[in-house]
Amino acid sequence: MLRCENKKLLFWLRLIPNALSCARMFSAPFLLGLSIVGNKNGFLILFFVAALTDFLDGFIARALSCENELGGRLDTWGDVAVFMVLPICFYALWPSIFLDDIVFILIAIFSIVVPLFFGVVKFGRLISFHTFLSKLSVFLMVVAVYCVGLFSLDVFLKIACVVQFFAGLEVFAIVFLLHDYRDDIRSVFSLLT
Repeated sequence: MLRCENKKLLFWLRLIPNALSCARMFSAPFLLGLSIVGNKNGFLILFFVAALTDFLDGFIARALSCENELGGRLDTWGDVAVFMVLPICFYALWPSIFLDDIVFILIAIFSIVVPLFFGVVKFGRLISFHTFLSKLSVFLMVVAVYCVGLFSLDVFLKIACVVQFFAGLEVFAIVFLLHDYRDDIRSVFSLLT
C-alpha cells in the first residue's frame, strides 16, 4: 500500500483508477472509428493503451487502498465497451480472419453477453466478478489482437475465445448460485467451499 501524508494529493491520486476506467470506456468509439477507416496502426496503439488502463486501474486502486463499488463498475463498463466493439473492429480490419473464425467469435460474444444479461435480470445491475478465468481471457484476447494485427496469426484468437467460453460458464454459474449480489468472488469454486 502506498503511503501519502498530503491528503489533497491523495484525494487526486485516488481519482486515477476511475479516470483510467473511464478512458478505456471512452476509447471504444475511437477504436471503432480507427478500424472503420482502416487505420490498423492507430487501432493497435489505442488498443494497447486501453489494455494498459485495464491493468493499471486495478493495480493503482489496490496500491492506494481505494477499491470501491464505483471503481468495479467503471472497470466492468470499460471492459464491456472495448470488448463489444472488438468484433466489429476485427471485421473491419481483418475480414478474412474474422470470417474464418466466426464460430469462435460468436461463442465468445455470447459467453460475455448471456451471463451479463442474466446478472442484470437477477440482481438488477451489471455484474462485476473479475474471476481468474475472466482475467486470463482478457489477457489472451489482448495477445490475440496483436498476433492477428502484426502476424495474421489467429491461433491465440481461437484459444482466447475458448477460454472466454469457460469464463462465461463460470460467471453464469456464479450468477445462478449467488442469492445476493457481491463482487468479491474470484472463482465459482469459492462459492462451493
